[in-house]
Amino acid sequence: MEIAKIFGLPLITSDIPLKERDLVLKAFRNGRIRVLVTAEVLDEGIDLPNIDVVVIVSGRTSNRQLIQRIGRALHTRKEKAFVYELVTRATIDYKYYRKRHNTLL
Repeated sequence: MEIAKIFGLPLITSDIPLKERDLVLKAFRNGRIRVLVTAEVLDEGIDLPNIDVVVIVSGRTSNRQLIQRIGRALHTRKEKAFVYELVTRATIDYKYYRKRHNTLL
């Protein structure tokens, strides 16, 4: 994922060995890592209650997947978290965004 490379951020994907993922998640949970880049690997089954901001870059998801991603920030929080979805016009992501947006309204 280019974002992780460009900004030198830790990355979690399904290609990263489970042991390494666990180390990165542990460092994130205890505050040693403050920013995390991930792909669909964290869509289900991972709670990260110390998330303050979620930025969703790829919009190619179903409503269920989008809600799960947002839920990573809101599931166990007492305070508000911010969720942003970045979408570029004239892309396939924009098509999916518009479809979800019309469905969610």
